[in-house]
Amino acid sequence: MNQIFEKKDEKKKVPPPALPKQLKREKEEKVYPVMSLEEICAIAEAKCGKVFVAERHGKQEESHNHVIILPEAWEELRVMITYGRISPINEFEQQFCGYGHIFLTEEGYVTTVVSHFIQVHTMNRTPISSSYLSRDGTSNPGLDFLVYYRDEYVKNEAKYNRNDRNYMVDPYLKYGHSEYVLEGHTHPGLGVFFSAPDRATGEAHAKDTPLCTFVCDPVRREMRAAIGRTFAPAEVIVYEKKRTYDADIQKKITPEKHVTAEEEKLNEVYSTRKMWSILLSRWFK
Repeated sequence: MNQIFEKKDEKKKVPPPALPKQLKREKEEKVYPVMSLEEICAIAEAKCGKVFVAERHGKQEESHNHVIILPEAWEELRVMITYGRISPINEFEQQFCGYGHIFLTEEGYVTTVVSHFIQVHTMNRTPISSSYLSRDGTSNPGLDFLVYYRDEYVKNEAKYNRNDRNYMVDPYLKYGHSEYVLEGHTHPGLGVFFSAPDRATGEAHAKDTPLCTFVCDPVRREMRAAIGRTFAPAEVIVYEKKRTYDADIQKKITPEKHVTAEEEKLNEVYSTRKMWSILLSRWFK
């Protein structure tokens, strides 16, 4: 009997076979399209309809990097943060993500094109901070919605890439679908600067990509952008649609009325009578 138990114990002590060694996969470096700023702007101006550069922020001589906000994205951001005045919502910090494309110049400088903004719903907001956590410290479900909205947008962006006037919303989709290219927040009434937490977050998120860190003061109408972990300064170029004048809108709404020859004669008679009535009233005063 003892010999049987000893044999069972020996079977239990047999070590499992060694796992095969896993080869370390080197991370492939992302390749970005090469294009000059002039070429990128020319595409936007040719494909996005009647647009113009509405605002520029950041001195051009200080930076060779650029952030271009396309017209549709600018409308989204402007409404989201109530750009140009103080409001009940933008009184405290707001956060948002920009989606679009990254291009490199031949010299290696970065041009970030933003075609879409999604708001990040945060809580515990103050003029200088906002939290991803709920009021009780638990996880904020708003971040789940952010992922959902992003996936829905990327899924349908090529299908609905025309605006109401049949111009392109994002003329750069032939270079690939939209990606997470910008992380932004507001400093309402405080001016634009990068705080220590901003830099720490930006450096962490720009580990593998030249992510743009963006700050906007919607009350003062100021913007500031930086690229990558080194926070290289970038000039912000905002494109906007040319507005249609009220007279042009009225012409489209009210069709021109066709006047017959009889109506023209009647108008002449009425105008003549009106003129004589005015003259006689002045004569007998």
